[in-house]
Amino acid sequence: SCLSYEFPMPIEVIKVMSALAGNLKGKTVYCPYDSLYLIARQVSEQNGIPFVETPYVSPIPWLISILTDVNIHTIVSSDPLQRPAFFEGDNPKKFDFTIAFPPLGQKIDIEVVDKDLFNRFKERTSSGSVLTLRHIIAQTEGKAIVAIPGNILFSRGAEHSLREDLLHNEMIEAVISMPPALLPLTSIPFSILI
Repeated sequence: SCLSYEFPMPIEVIKVMSALAGNLKGKTVYCPYDSLYLIARQVSEQNGIPFVETPYVSPIPWLISILTDVNIHTIVSSDPLQRPAFFEGDNPKKFDFTIAFPPLGQKIDIEVVDKDLFNRFKERTSSGSVLTLRHIIAQTEGKAIVAIPGNILFSRGAEHSLREDLLHNEMIEAVISMPPALLPLTSIPFSILI
């Protein structure tokens, strides 16, 4: 099963993830898959500069801007894996931070890996979680705080290769296992990877 893009994430989890980033004032923060703009809103409240990339077009960010003091102005409707939208020249843009709660358990067509023009993906896999982490690494200069499914931590294959690479390159600061049944309507276990 897959947790879809528009699945509501508990605001308490979003606040924890934002707090784990530290001081966001004036920093660029990449928020892929944030279709309900919960992460972008939290980043904006911490005086960060959110960049949202989501496959869905929605009036929600403008409603949030009208009804609150939060200004969400950098929004792109594009699939981050298939058609990344933020660039510096010919390369993916590097953000100061990434805070992301991507879809959990998503399977991606292997063509996405085969047709990638930016060499983001070391593993040839259909695991959306592995590919999303590779994409986030390609677009993050500093710290990334990402919700990951439990299988990333224990599975073999592409997940094992990713873990090995992250450990070898000293890219992991912490893994925080979240309590079960925290997400509404699903029992998918997840952790927060920093």
